Amino acid sequence: RHTRYPLVTGVQTCALPILEIMANSDNVLRGGLTPKHIDVPELLRHVRVEGIIPSVIDPVPDPQGFCEYPVPVDDFRLRSIRLPAGQSLQFQSDNSCMLLLPEGELEIKSGADLFDMGAGSISYYLKAGAVVQLLAKTPCFLFIASDGQPPSR
Repeated sequence: RHTRYPLVTGVQTCALPILEIMANSDNVLRGGLTPKHIDVPELLRHVRVEGIIPSVIDPVPDPQGFCEYPVPVDDFRLRSIRLPAGQSLQFQSDNSCMLLLPEGELEIKSGADLFDMGAGSISYYLKAGAVVQLLAKTPCFLFIASDGQPPSR
């Protein structure tokens, strides 16, 4: 249900109910389903018009219960975690990050901030070094997308 696919240069993504995280780029071309300008000739010069079988990124579990997705770029890091209802978890963010919640209801406490997050919530932003306490109000599946790769271990 939560499958991850790395996309390569020249591959047009399609309109699916997906969460897309992209490396920083100044050369993204629009390809449709938008009222914004689409430069069709320029798009066709760069897009590979062929079917592909995408590779799947299998998550790698770590000792803290997170799953790390080894992405092929150094621009960002993607992790996930499943929390059963009633479970709490505390962690410190290595880099600035966003919490993305496709499933469940979660209470987030960071410093003096207390925030409830529901399924489909876009994000909650954390600064690098923030200590965060999570409490799953219902069973949760949470993505954590952050800047760069993890610090050297």
